[in-house]
Amino acid sequence: MLQKFLKRIAWSLNYRFWRIPSFHRYKKYKNVKKNIIISPGGVATTFLIEHVMKFTEVNCVSDRDHLKHIPNIPYSFDKRIKIIFLTSNFEEVYNSLNRRGWVKYNALKLGSPLSHLYPKRILKLIFKRLFLKQKKAFETSKNHSVLIIKYKDIWIKKADIMKHFNIIDEKFLISFPPKKSRSS
Repeated sequence: MLQKFLKRIAWSLNYRFWRIPSFHRYKKYKNVKKNIIISPGGVATTFLIEHVMKFTEVNCVSDRDHLKHIPNIPYSFDKRIKIIFLTSNFEEVYNSLNRRGWVKYNALKLGSPLSHLYPKRILKLIFKRLFLKQKKAFETSKNHSVLIIKYKDIWIKKADIMKHFNIIDEKFLISFPPKKSRSS
C-alpha cells in the first residue's frame, strides 16, 4: 500500500515538474500523432477532437497522452506535426472552466504546479498569466504548422480545419456538428 502511495506521489511530482513551461519545452513525448488539437480549455476542444478523429489521427480526446492542454510546443515535436490551437478571450475561457470546476486542473496543465492550493481570486490571476503565455507560445511558433482558431470561428473555419489536417472526405464538412449555445 505504501509503495503504491509513493509511486503516485512520484508520478504527481514528475507530472507537475514537466508542466512548468520552461521545463515543458524539453519534455519528450512518445507516439505523438501527426495532428494535434490544443487549447487552454473551455473552447470546445473535446467536441472538435471527437469530430476530427472520425477522419484522421489526432491526439486523445480524454487527454491520456497529455497533449490537449500543453503550455507550449516541446522541442522534441517533429516539425511535420500539424497543430490547431483553439482559443478565445480570457473571460470566456475562464467562465467556461470555472462553471465546470476545471480551472485548477487546467492551471496545473498550463504550468502552475500548486494550483490546487490557491484561493479562487489568486488562481484566476495565475490562470490568466498562464493563458496569455500559452497563447503567445502558439501565436509566435515558427517551426510548426499552427492554425489558430477562436472558439466563435470554429464553425466558419471548418474547411480550414479540413485543409490543415489534409482531410479529403467531404463528410467532414457535411457531418460537422452545429454550434450549441453556451452556458457561460
